[in-house]
Amino acid sequence: MPQRPRVAILLATHDGERYLDEQLDTILGQEGVDVTVFASDDASTDATPALLAQRAATDDRLVLLPPTRQGSAHGNFRRLLIDVDPSPFDAVGLADQDDRWLPGRLARQLELLREGPAAVSSDVVMFDERGRRTTIVKSRPQVRFDYLLESAGPGSTFLLAPDAAALVHRVLRDDPRTADVGAHDWLIYAIVRGAGLRWHIDPQPTVEYRQHDANVLGANRGLAAALERGGRIVNGWLRAHATRVGEIVLALQPEPDPALADIVRIMRLGRREQWRLARRARWMRRNPREARIVAACMRLGLW
Repeated sequence: MPQRPRVAILLATHDGERYLDEQLDTILGQEGVDVTVFASDDASTDATPALLAQRAATDDRLVLLPPTRQGSAHGNFRRLLIDVDPSPFDAVGLADQDDRWLPGRLARQLELLREGPAAVSSDVVMFDERGRRTTIVKSRPQVRFDYLLESAGPGSTFLLAPDAAALVHRVLRDDPRTADVGAHDWLIYAIVRGAGLRWHIDPQPTVEYRQHDANVLGANRGLAAALERGGRIVNGWLRAHATRVGEIVLALQPEPDPALADIVRIMRLGRREQWRLARRARWMRRNPREARIVAACMRLGLW
């Protein structure tokens, strides 16, 4: 009988007792794969550590890393990506503590990886406690430098082939600047794409993405989300983090991309020079409407 693929799932937790059991059931219930879940708890004050310990005591597919205090989801996932050796596994994925994985998620994504991409992600089905459901589309055609301003979707949909997993592990371990990027999924996408590896975004959802009061960021939908993201443009957060992402990518390229180097150079010059980036905005967002908004902010000196 052929050996089943071995998949490492990196689970970051913090005060997640409410939904964690359900999420673990949907991960460990994936068929046709051998799953090992590595959990890192970030100073939870609820029953999350006890829940994890109880489940780990009866299921050796759940491995608990020593408790730590990272202070953010990015820090916690970065810790997992550095501390867990990806080399024994056929793929490495990420998991949030409060989502639900759809049946067959890993089997489908492993099949996609066999077709050649170094990593895959997908659209998601967003749902909330009122029963409302909608598909969040992340699978628009990729553009040259989209990784400077956005992720390939929620990190909970990511699955990395061995080469991509090893690359991300090495860059996060060796480049201390990776600690200062705003989001782990954005950074992972940038490292893989910036290294010239192929990433496939699947239009078929693989995760049910729960929306609730404690979401770190949530889905990019509605007025509140638009205001939050608009504030990150106007206050310079997005430009600062995009600059840092670009610097990290340039450092890993054997021959730095001149066009990327030029974009990063202009970003460093400050807000007065950002109008020069406006023509390049179409290279930095997959959604044409969002690219036009970013370009307008650049021309107005708001970015």
